[in-house]
Parts: sequence; C-alpha cells; structure tokens
Amino acid sequence: MKIIDRYVLGQFLKLFFMSIAALVTLFIVISFIDLVDDFLAHQASPSLVVYFFLLKIPEAVFFMMPMAVLIASILTYSLLSRSRELIIMMSSGLSALRIVLPVLGAALALSYLSFLNGDLLLPPSWDKMHRIFKYDIRKQKNVKFGKQNRIWLKTEPGAIWTVSHLDAASGKLHGVTMLEFTPDMSHISTVVNARTAFKEDDIWIFENGTLRTFDGAGKFTEKPFKRKIVNYDVDIAAIKKSEKKTQAMSFGEIRAYISRIRNAGYDDTRYRVDMYVKVTFPLIGFVMAFIAVPFGLKTDRASGVLGGISIAVLLGFVFWFLFSMSVSLGHNGKLPPLMAAGGAHLLFLFAAGYMTISRYYLPSGAHGKARI
Repeated sequence: MKIIDRYVLGQFLKLFFMSIAALVTLFIVISFIDLVDDFLAHQASPSLVVYFFLLKIPEAVFFMMPMAVLIASILTYSLLSRSRELIIMMSSGLSALRIVLPVLGAALALSYLSFLNGDLLLPPSWDKMHRIFKYDIRKQKNVKFGKQNRIWLKTEPGAIWTVSHLDAASGKLHGVTMLEFTPDMSHISTVVNARTAFKEDDIWIFENGTLRTFDGAGKFTEKPFKRKIVNYDVDIAAIKKSEKKTQAMSFGEIRAYISRIRNAGYDDTRYRVDMYVKVTFPLIGFVMAFIAVPFGLKTDRASGVLGGISIAVLLGFVFWFLFSMSVSLGHNGKLPPLMAAGGAHLLFLFAAGYMTISRYYLPSGAHGKARI
C-alpha cells in the first residue's frame, strides 16, 4: 500500500471510530431517555437495565454505521482540502478517484462487517433484549413466543392460540389453532382449527375450520364449520407484537420463512422487501462514502469540520427519507421489492457519479480532464 493510501485510510479510520463512538453513545442515551419511565415504573434493577443496553449495542452500531461512514468520509475529504494536501496530491498526478479509493474500499469492508453484525449478532441480541423488556421489566404474561415459524398466544381464561401466518396489512390470521382446557387445566376440552380468522366489531370470527370436542375419556366429536364466533378478548396488536420481527431473523431465516409462506399460498411481499433490506441497508455506508466525494473533495479551503458535519446530516436525512419511503411503498406492494430496498442507493450513486464526473472529469470542470 502506498504512503498516500495509508495516510488517507488512517485519517478516515480515525474519524470513523470517533464518529461511531459518538453516534452509538447518542443512540443509547436517547433510547434510555425514551424508556426511563418504564424502568422507573416497573422498578427495574440497575443491573438489568445495564444488561438491556449492552444487548442494544449491536442494534445501535448497525443503524449508526452509515452515518458514521458519511461523517468520516466528508471530514476526511474536507480536511485534505483545507490543509491543501488535496492540491498537492492532484498536482503530483493523482486523480480524484485515486485519492478517494482507500476510503471507498474501507467503506465497502465496513458494509460487509455491518452485514455480518446484522445477520449474526443483531437477531439474537434484539430477540433477547425485547424478551427482557417485556417479561423481566414490564412483566407481561399473556404473550408468548413459540418457534420461529409460528405465533403462540396464551389467552385468558386457559386457552392457547397458534397462528401460522399473520397478514399485517389486513389483520387476518391464517392457519389458526385454538386449544381450550378444562377449568382444572388437566386436559384439552376443545380444539378449533380454522383456515382464516379476523376481528370484526370486537368479535373474533373463525372461518372454514373444524371443531373438535373432547370428553374426559379421551373420545372426541368433530364438526366442520364455515363461520364460527369466538368470544376471546385477544387484541390484534398483541398478535402483531408477538410475531417474530425480521430484526430478530437472519437472512437465511427470512428466506426460509418466505419459501414456507409462499408454498402455503400467502403473500410474501413484505418479507421479500425486508430480506433485500438485510443486504441493502449495510451497503448504505458505501453509498454514503461515494456521495461524500463531490461534497467533501474540494480544492478550496472553505470546508471545515462544522460545515462537513452539517452536510453529512443533511445528506443522511435526505437519504433516510427516500429509503424509508421506498421501503414503505414496497411493503404496500407499490414498488417491486428489490427496487424498494435499493432504489435510493441507485439514485444517490447516480447523483454522486454525475457530480464527481462533472467536477473532475469533464473538460469544463475546474481541473480540466482528470487523470484516472
């Protein structure tokens, strides 16, 4: 590695670690302020709160990584410009692309590490963290997690619901089984299987299923039904909360889940969007390093630390708005899943490439036709 590459890379990594440390700390502090009322209301022990936030670190690193890369990239380029080192490098024959290549390479490597964090560390830590918050801090008892591909609910009085698939958009449940127990909980009294279930006017309606009633001797009677009213006060919001979130699933788990619900005939659009987001979100860091080139790499000395951070915050806000909007449209079926997850990336890469070429590679630019 050339001396200039090591120098530029060292500057970037120093600024990156400072940025990620500051942003993760800010993320944790804001999260604490948001949750402190819950901690105090439920008298959570200090050790449990500390453990909760230790589990939150992979999530904080995952979401703050792109902004840290953006800030470090812009500041690296801005400081090179401010100290006139950029002019010296370009005067010695280096092109703009060659100067920023170490930063782009480091950003790509950090994107890969971010993917590993989101695929290996984040799912178990996110799952454990939310279990602690619900069951150890808030001491909730009615919602239970089952295995990955099913939702399990313990209801009052004495019944268990299992749900194969939840259509979050319509609020319909698919593949529902309800187990009712005798008052002494010694054995099952009724089993209701339904293809679909939904809530209408605070009443649960099961459709296209079978009712099995058991007696004390183990014998049962079976009766099919097309529509059955079930009088249980089960909130659809509780079912949505008990569904395993994509944050708590690895890329392989989401892909297997998509295959399962697709084979069962259910809509998998929302999950395909989230599967692609698992890959495209870590790549935001690389996109941010690239978009920082035309904004941070200047030959004047006007750029400073405050100006660089201001530009980074503005660019990060614009990108996050476009990314969130496209993902939301993808969840609602308005955009193809891959476009929803990566459309903002392509738009920013195209804009960054156009501005960089216009500034450094076109004859009308400030430096004439640049060298590659």
